[in-house]
Amino acid sequence: MKSLLAVFAVWSLCLPGPVAAQRPPVQLVDVYRMVGEIRSEEGHPVVVLLYGSECSLSKAMFPGFVQAAREYGPRGVKFLVFNTDGAEHGEYAGEFLRRHQAGFANMVVRDWAPGELSRAMKPIGIKVGSTWTRPLLAVLDRDGRVLHQSQGQTDLRPLHSTLARVVAR
Repeated sequence: MKSLLAVFAVWSLCLPGPVAAQRPPVQLVDVYRMVGEIRSEEGHPVVVLLYGSECSLSKAMFPGFVQAAREYGPRGVKFLVFNTDGAEHGEYAGEFLRRHQAGFANMVVRDWAPGELSRAMKPIGIKVGSTWTRPLLAVLDRDGRVLHQSQGQTDLRPLHSTLARVVAR
């Protein structure tokens, strides 16, 4: 009987864990594909986050951001999250998402040329200067208009108040 229990214990360790506990696969995108992903959600309110898995501000705000996604996602708000650490950090970004039990796709933005991020985001109304700070957070309405944007902030109260207005419409 003990040997049967031992075999079962070893076998159970080989089973995959819950999906939320697995590291999401890396999806490398360039800045223009990122904008395409944002535009593809037109018709829905969208929250866009550009973060760094090693950025202290991103780390500080991420648990609250995940909670906002859990609260507003079921109410029709789409959440698009992009890691900006660069392609070589994609696996670490996936581990960051797994640790936070975030159900977001692991979209990692490839390195871009100076000014390219700003040029790519300008047509959708997200303002990025020549120097920018993570996390960059933006809320777009159903028509793709920017309702809120912040950079380098950990306070999510403006995000919550904007989303409360958006879902009330």
